[in-house]
Amino acid sequence: MTRSSLGKIGLGLGGIAALAALAWNYLALPTATQWTDEEKRLIASLSLNQLPALPADPSNAQADNPDAAELGHALYFDTRLFDRRRRLRDLS
Repeated sequence: MTRSSLGKIGLGLGGIAALAALAWNYLALPTATQWTDEEKRLIASLSLNQLPALPADPSNAQADNPDAAELGHALYFDTRLFDRRRRLRDLS
């Protein structure tokens, strides 16, 4: 690159920086505000803990059965039921 082309690049970058600085100072940027009581109530109403409890699932009769949960946990984590290496070998 020649010296004049570097100067033009520098001048262009300087102009962009100056425009960015002006925009930063003069554009309406959001500032910290105080929430009104109505806005606070609206935000609080959107919280998940404000939702009613979920109804029982009629399609799962064992949903709240601790014995079923224990069996499911045991089956899920039993490595004898699913051996990744054996499955990969069987697929190839």
